[in-house]
Amino acid sequence: MRSSKVELRERYRELRELVNRWDPIGVMDDPEWPRDEYECLVGPVLRRLEEGAPVSALAAFPRGELTDHFGLSTPDQEVETGHVRPGSGMGHVGRRRKARRARTSFKRREASA
Repeated sequence: MRSSKVELRERYRELRELVNRWDPIGVMDDPEWPRDEYECLVGPVLRRLEEGAPVSALAAFPRGELTDHFGLSTPDQEVETGHVRPGSGMGHVGRRRKARRARTSFKRREASA
């Protein structure tokens, strides 16, 4: 049975909150960081959940996004259990440097818009 638009919006909101609390790249503590950092995960994961995808497919998507899009190197078990250690695959210094560069780039784009 397909969910209604209202149900999908609520599930989307709940999943977005969950992913933001998970915060695999550790940026949500920064109040200036865009709150939509993980939007690229939320919609596709919700779609897979709605389609009844198996756990392996649900875990494969974030694993790919974390490594390909966000540049993390995460052991498979960490993604499947939702326990990605802070700095996993990137040292804390590297992660902070990458976050700072991204934040600066974001602010420049906003200023030029």
